[in-house]
Amino acid sequence: MKKDSPAGDKLQTRQHIEEGYSQAERGELIDGDQAQLEIQGMKATWRQEHANRQ
Repeated sequence: MKKDSPAGDKLQTRQHIEEGYSQAERGELIDGDQAQLEIQGMKATWRQEHANRQ
């Protein structure tokens, strides 16, 4: 199965959901504000890495 195939996308999505559900059961989730900060940091890193490619 190719990583970029629709079947691969579905498997990856299912695994991501299962991981999140397991984290919720263990009480490991973070609040919305913290999640937003982390996502902003990931986006900034991604933008820096890809800015040099253009």
